[in-house]
Order: sequence, then C-alpha cells, then structure tokens
Amino acid sequence: MNEMITNRPDSNTYYNYTDLNRVEAKTKELAEILTNKGYYVTVTTKTDWTITDFPTVSDMNRYLSNVKKLATQFYAESGKYLPVSMRRLTYIGANEIEKCLVYIEGLIDEMSRYYRQCNTFHCGEW
Repeated sequence: MNEMITNRPDSNTYYNYTDLNRVEAKTKELAEILTNKGYYVTVTTKTDWTITDFPTVSDMNRYLSNVKKLATQFYAESGKYLPVSMRRLTYIGANEIEKCLVYIEGLIDEMSRYYRQCNTFHCGEW
C-alpha cells in the first residue's frame, strides 16, 4: 500500500489516477476494518484507475462520499475539514482527504491497542 500524502506543498500539485487509486484502496481497507469491528460502513470503490481514465462528477461525488461515510460512521470530528465537493479541488482539500483517512486509521489502531485491557478476566488485570 502506498503511503498517504498529507503534505502536498502547493497548488502546482496535480491530482491524478495514482491519488485516486491510493485513496480508494485505503477507503476500502478502512471500511472493511471498521465493519469487522462493528462500525458498519458500506462503500463502493474503484481501485484500478489508469492514466487514460476520466473521472465523472458521479465518480468524484462517490469518492468523497466514501471518505465522509467513514468519518461519520466512526468519528465525525475526523472529517470536519473535508472539502464540500471535489469541484475545483485544491491541494489543501486533497491533503485533508488523506489526513482524514490517516487519522481514522490511527484511531482504529489506538482503539485496538486497548481491547486486551478491556477484555481481561478480572478488573484491573493486565
């Protein structure tokens, strides 16, 4: 899995098919993890974008909606800086989409670390 990009430097950075594939793959992965942990999230993703593909408005609405679903279903605060739409996406909006996914993944990891503590045989037992 490619590492998420959360620090695009300026508006000269172009969003392309590799960004779409990376975000869609991470969205799918996180939706599966959350669903397995009891936070049911249904997303429809496309992870085979190519350089010749031209995303439609519907594709981009679905794309952003998937990220918003993850945030809403798990921790809404994580999505507070997401762009309103993909129309005229800025580098700041692109960064925020991937920051949201990184944040959600971090929360899942943190939550998972405490399962053992909460699942002990006796209260306070480690």
